[in-house]
Amino acid sequence: MRQSRVEKGYQESDQRCYFVPCQGCGEFSTILFERIKFDKDERFTPPRAINARYVCPECEYEHSEAEKITHLLPQGEWRATALGDGRIVGFHLSALYSPFETWEEVCSQFLAVKDDRDRFRVWWNTALAETWEIQGDAPAWEELYERRESYQIGHVPMGPLVLTCGVDVQGNRIEAEVVGWGADGRTSWSIDYRILEGDTSSVDNPVWSELDALLDEVWPHESGIEMRIEMMAVDDGYNSQEVREWARHHSPKEVMVVRGQDNAPTALGQPRTVDITRGGKKLKRGMRYWPVGVSQLKSQLYGWLKLKKPLKKDQPFPQGYCHFPEYGQEYFEQLTAEVIVRRNIKGYTKYEWHKTRERNEALDTRNYARAGALRLGIERWRAAQWEERAAFYQTPIELATPPSLEAASDRRHISNEQAPPRREQSQPTKSSERGRRRRAMRSSYMG
Repeated sequence: MRQSRVEKGYQESDQRCYFVPCQGCGEFSTILFERIKFDKDERFTPPRAINARYVCPECEYEHSEAEKITHLLPQGEWRATALGDGRIVGFHLSALYSPFETWEEVCSQFLAVKDDRDRFRVWWNTALAETWEIQGDAPAWEELYERRESYQIGHVPMGPLVLTCGVDVQGNRIEAEVVGWGADGRTSWSIDYRILEGDTSSVDNPVWSELDALLDEVWPHESGIEMRIEMMAVDDGYNSQEVREWARHHSPKEVMVVRGQDNAPTALGQPRTVDITRGGKKLKRGMRYWPVGVSQLKSQLYGWLKLKKPLKKDQPFPQGYCHFPEYGQEYFEQLTAEVIVRRNIKGYTKYEWHKTRERNEALDTRNYARAGALRLGIERWRAAQWEERAAFYQTPIELATPPSLEAASDRRHISNEQAPPRREQSQPTKSSERGRRRRAMRSSYMG
């Protein structure tokens, strides 16, 4: 759990971060470690980072270290990212912004400590100015089961403004969870959990068509407006070739292939190319997968699952609170099926996640759904983007800047032209007719 008093104070503040403008597209974003690319100089042990550059999350323009000094820092600005208590002003700044320490130096430090958890924790605290979290104790599944809510499975209540879906592929089935995210980018509602039975060893088998249908499905919002899944994250840990072949028929703007990695330094890493030629070279436009730091996501999720429901009805839910419909006992047992344990191996302390029961697909799919939300970049969305969605779905929200929503007499029959525009698929699909009909209400401002 969080042990830092500084972190507690920051959470109560308006949480100001320093946003810098991209030299390519002009969009503002924060400099995060997962957006730093670098090469390794293997002549040294441990390797040193070279050619470090910052990649814009919007247009993927790569900024050099020199551009950090001449363009990013001078033209940046502080922005509040939370409402806070209205009294405390808080600031967050990592070493990645330092004019006296280069990105190569920060990344070289990471390479030196990444395999030593204790040293990595110190680097995480000091270089990235982030609080280290250990949420190894799973919350009791019985407590989650008892706090279920009465909203209907397969329907979106007031609150969620974005839908993502996490998918886990097994040999004889595909399991998927649809998750809705609120305007803080963290609070979540489980909308539906599906188990698609069938042999996954060939994309020609019916189970993959069922996954197509799930991606195409319309989810009724309490406002009466229909929602769609904006990002589906599919794990390629099993039947990898089939997963990639299926994903190839869908736009990367709505489907991402993910691969869970326990020791990944960030919750969502840089995409990596997996298609290669016979000579072993990567194809320039080959299929990509996204590394997912499942250890970090599990720790984060378990922290959120432990948040308590407010005592009074007029009090807001804490940021990150997880809402669930009336699922059965099995779902909650799977969601809490792992714990982190500390082991001493040859004099070194090692932390590992261990299953407490055989089935844990609900935990995996939830983490992949979170990876989909990170891919969309919802934690970086500006207040205006959330306000637009909130007005569209008639959902009241609170942001760092109070929203100014226009009253609408009746949006239940809003036309597709008024809805957030969809992103057209860039590749042909196996079901082109369905593809032409889909996603009339997609957002154009996802990350």
